[in-house]
Amino acid sequence: MNKITPEHPFTSYTAGYLCINNKGRRVVHLYDLTYGRRTVSYARYLLSVKIGRELLDEEQADHIDDDPTNDSIDNIQILTRLDNN
Repeated sequence: MNKITPEHPFTSYTAGYLCINNKGRRVVHLYDLTYGRRTVSYARYLLSVKIGRELLDEEQADHIDDDPTNDSIDNIQILTRLDNN
């Protein structure tokens, strides 16, 4: 578990931790006394930071090479759920 400083648009959270879940995928656990705990995929976190806003519910972080462990920002694109199926 690596501590990170939440970046915009997640700066309302006071702490963040980059972890690996039980499926081997990276996730970010965000913490705040007001908002509580929130977990987002690392790919979703990276795309949100890159575009300066959180992804909408209908937007997904898609791994171009179909490797869900390859979170290189060049390998992640935004797709709608319909386009991602």
